[in-house]
Amino acid sequence: MQQEYRPEEETFGTPPKSSSGGKKAMLIAAIPTVLLLLGVGLKIARTVQKAERTVSHMAERAASAVTDPTMAATAATKAKATETTVTVKTAAVDVNNGIYPAGDYEVGVDLPAGTYLAVYSGPSEEQQLILEISSSSDPNDDDAVLNDGPWYPRNAYFQVTDGQFVHVSWANFYNVDAVEVELEPFQQEGMFLVGKDLPAGTYQMVLDEGEYVYPETAGYTIYSQMASPQPIPKASGSYTDTITLQDGQYIQCKDCHFAEP
Repeated sequence: MQQEYRPEEETFGTPPKSSSGGKKAMLIAAIPTVLLLLGVGLKIARTVQKAERTVSHMAERAASAVTDPTMAATAATKAKATETTVTVKTAAVDVNNGIYPAGDYEVGVDLPAGTYLAVYSGPSEEQQLILEISSSSDPNDDDAVLNDGPWYPRNAYFQVTDGQFVHVSWANFYNVDAVEVELEPFQQEGMFLVGKDLPAGTYQMVLDEGEYVYPETAGYTIYSQMASPQPIPKASGSYTDTITLQDGQYIQCKDCHFAEP
């Protein structure tokens, strides 16, 4: 009896179920990894290119420095100009505004060159001040002292130039171009500028009073102008003399003062 053919019952030779869905899922899952690898590769490539450009630029600059010596010279000139500007600015600034206490100073560094007035500020009635102008900062170098100091009037004018050193004791001192100081030539000894501290004219002198006043040496010195390190002397004499003064002169009185006109 012939058996009827039924395809739905046939099992032999039946192919397995299709796996196309699984492959598609694996491909989709792999996409981020591929993109990440591509990004890393591009970043590495850019880094390599940047490094190559940097090396190339440095090589070009080195070659330029060798073939063009003006590059190094220009840089050195700029550095030197900057250093000079700072030095000049430091020397020119008067941080004390023209008023200086006793101490040691380098002219052109600690104070500007110019004319100054030292005024006694000591604690006793001796009315003395010490002023030394020298060419060295060494206080033990006697050969470096340029003036005849120390001076011992109650006040003294002096002039200094760049590179000199000034020592002042028992006194404050003032830049005459920046500070106005009122002196008393008709009451006490000292050094005075005619036309500023007292009018030009003819005067008599009066002996000071005190234990340390010596009539035999009491007198005056007239200077024709201020100069560094010492003013230029013109005349001198005893306190008993009658003296005539002109504008611009300096007069130093020792153990005597001007009589009221």
